[in-house]
Amino acid sequence: MYYIIISSPSGGGKTTICNMLLSDKNSPIYGNVGFSISATTRSKRQHEVHGREYFFLSKEEFGTMIDNNEFLEYANVCGNLYGTPLKGVMEYNHTLFDIDYQGFEQISRNGKAKIISIFLLPPSLEELEQRLQNRGDISQNVIAERMQNALEEISHSQKYDYILTNFNIQTTFQMVCKIIDYTIHGNHDILHQNAISLANLIKGFSNKNVALYLKEALKVTQNACC
Repeated sequence: MYYIIISSPSGGGKTTICNMLLSDKNSPIYGNVGFSISATTRSKRQHEVHGREYFFLSKEEFGTMIDNNEFLEYANVCGNLYGTPLKGVMEYNHTLFDIDYQGFEQISRNGKAKIISIFLLPPSLEELEQRLQNRGDISQNVIAERMQNALEEISHSQKYDYILTNFNIQTTFQMVCKIIDYTIHGNHDILHQNAISLANLIKGFSNKNVALYLKEALKVTQNACC
């Protein structure tokens, strides 16, 4: 059993990559993995459906689940609670997670399964903010809050097995597929070797200056992928 964890700041691409891993027939886990649908206390957006993107709960409902030990992990993100219900995770051989670093750290500590952890960096803070702006359904105050939270998320990126800069969604998807295919199925090629070297390089960079860290990570990711 593997827990496949994809993390990034809001707007970093983790949800898109997870959807591609589930729906693209070129995915090494296509048809052989469950997706962990998180529960949250944040408000439902217009395009979202309860039980598809998230389980939308009241704070009271979420609190009851905490009291009953019904979460694999949970965290407070930008003032809202997010958590992984245990029931959904236990139904599958492998499980894919779209979660933040707090959830990743909790899952890592519980030792219930082998973990493949991948952190997606944005090309730059400016690009990340533009992606959030382009969504069109988030207020300026929420965008500012998420940009601040992104700095915290990025500061934990070097704890993950692999780090990629998501400068092109198709390229990122290909690299993620190679990482998962090697780890689960043992299929090794040059792209997987590049991913290992890339992670080691980025982990050697200082992330004290986030803008510089992202610039250096982008450069080596592009060199590894192209």
